[in-house]
Amino acid sequence: MKIKAQKILLLIKDEAMSALVKKLCCEFSLKIDTAEKCIDSIGYVCETSWDLLIIYASDHYPFTPGTCNKIKELKPYSQIIVISENTDPVFISECLHQGADDYVTIPWNDREFTARVTSTIRRHQLLFQLMEDSPNHPGAELLKAEPIKAELAKTEPANTGPVKATPQASDESHYLNIGDIRLCPYKREVTVLSRELKLTRTEYSLLNYLMERIDRPCSSVELLNNVLGYEDENYLPSLHSHVSRLRRKINASKTTTIETIWCYGYRVLANQSAA
Repeated sequence: MKIKAQKILLLIKDEAMSALVKKLCCEFSLKIDTAEKCIDSIGYVCETSWDLLIIYASDHYPFTPGTCNKIKELKPYSQIIVISENTDPVFISECLHQGADDYVTIPWNDREFTARVTSTIRRHQLLFQLMEDSPNHPGAELLKAEPIKAELAKTEPANTGPVKATPQASDESHYLNIGDIRLCPYKREVTVLSRELKLTRTEYSLLNYLMERIDRPCSSVELLNNVLGYEDENYLPSLHSHVSRLRRKINASKTTTIETIWCYGYRVLANQSAA
């Protein structure tokens, strides 16, 4: 896949590290900005237009894994890479669980770092392409508006014409219902027997993807590429772990489960007779 022009935002307070990352990213011919003066403002980061955020977790910046989660809540389709000297597996895994798309330890190999940036940008473009190919997907409008919303806010007049009606949460056509599982894409909520489930971003995306394709099984590679955003099949154990945790969370359902298709993948199975 050819990399299209995108924008990288650096959340790096250390000037030497910032210069190094800029130098490595320049080969992509992408627009690179820094947020050094606003490094403590999550609001600034979320209001700024960018496609890839690189955060340097160091002593100069009071970074916690929850920072990624806060950003993902406001920009769910963005990509985040955390770079740090911290090699603690617990800290790294927590960053990834909280929303970071990749974690690079320092020191690194320059070739590996640029490859990771390339892979992350490719995942973002693949997601964007999927949204373009599926214009009726609930996230399509949000994804397309996200990279340019800051520029539009500066140029658009206060009144630009009739306001398009927003789908109401009570409209049944905007829910996914399978058995006693109910998923609301606009609120990103899932309920089983009217009880809301607490799902991670990946678990929600997996369930949403499977429920939209209840008419067929989804291969593990398809889920790995389209939901987790990985092309390397070495990440398949991560997919299986996410599915396993998701299956445990929905086990309160009397009618619906996630079935394993041996040596292939998964599908949502609704057993209406069990209702």
